[in-house]
Amino acid sequence: ASDLLNKIKQRNKSEQDYSDYTNFFSASLDIVQDGFSFVDLPFVDLDSTLEKNIRLQSAKWIYVARTAGDLYVDVRTKNYSSAVLNIITLMDTVVDYEKTMNLDKLKAELKFQDKAIQDKARALKGTPDELSSTRNKALKKLVSAFSKSIEFAESELTAKLKEAGITNAALVNSVKDKIKKVREIAAFENKGKIRERILKYGTFIALVANAQNSNEVQAAIEAIALPAGSYSVKRNTLWNISLNGYVGFGYDWGNPGNLNTEGSKIRDAANLNWGITAPVGFAFSTGTCAKKCVGSFSLFLSLIDVGSIANFRINNDTTVLTRKITVGDIFSPGATFIYGIPKMPLSISGGVMYKPALAYTYNQQNFLDVPGMFRFNISLLVDIPILNLRSRSK
Repeated sequence: ASDLLNKIKQRNKSEQDYSDYTNFFSASLDIVQDGFSFVDLPFVDLDSTLEKNIRLQSAKWIYVARTAGDLYVDVRTKNYSSAVLNIITLMDTVVDYEKTMNLDKLKAELKFQDKAIQDKARALKGTPDELSSTRNKALKKLVSAFSKSIEFAESELTAKLKEAGITNAALVNSVKDKIKKVREIAAFENKGKIRERILKYGTFIALVANAQNSNEVQAAIEAIALPAGSYSVKRNTLWNISLNGYVGFGYDWGNPGNLNTEGSKIRDAANLNWGITAPVGFAFSTGTCAKKCVGSFSLFLSLIDVGSIANFRINNDTTVLTRKITVGDIFSPGATFIYGIPKMPLSISGGVMYKPALAYTYNQQNFLDVPGMFRFNISLLVDIPILNLRSRSK
């Protein structure tokens, strides 16, 4: 390690490479690992439990450090797929993810706790502590509330149970054990969901970042995109957050700051105020179809709009697009309110969006560079959810 450090110091900063530091880091970890071998020395007499813990913890955290070093190399070399796997490995090691894979055992223990409560309730029949229907309803509400609370205060639960007339010590302890088990299962399941999301979305980002052409980007999107019919999620949930795309016919006019700006007049004169619109962004939605179905209502925050490219393709499906498209050409922030028609993927929207400087004109069947600006718009759209980020059922 000292030789590697001297080698780094002797080089100019311009000559230093990240591999010099990673090699030094790895050599330093070798020294640390050798240091923990003191437990094998003949004159070291440790408690067996302590010795086992030292071996396990030292191996665990040295492995974490080496994996973090590998992650750094992956990022520097743009090997993003490997970086995602190393992030998952770090999670598995640090949070002991193997425990989350043993949910069957935890759920079996929960059933045992339920049976223990039932047995104790039966044993209390005919006594002052009998679990009446009123007490039983109160017990179920308290179990549900404390299982979902951010923190679990046993003293507070005991007080609430006492208010409900539940004071038998054995029953109270069984209820506490059940709540602890429910919370433990929920925590493990949540870790599993986080892991799955990192693996899923991380792999998607890695594939897009390493894509060499548009076909590879399309394949990555198709691999992660929601199946057909996913628009119904908006209609049938209390609330939903999604990465969403829409495509349809739109009409825009004016400028919220000044309806008759020169830029607006230029766009209107070139008939750029109507055509295909294809925004992509985040939709925050609420549905009504769990009861009387009247559709869904969404606040859509757009990021980009590839409508001009779609317009070009409709009229020139075999022509090669020679113009280089930049992010600025399709950047289209905005906020629109969208009504999702029930039982079909059609939506009606209205709001304000920034119309990019790149526009397609039907008159000349070509792209025009025009003043970019915010415009009012109304559209009839097809709802195309890409990723369902969060949702809550009714």
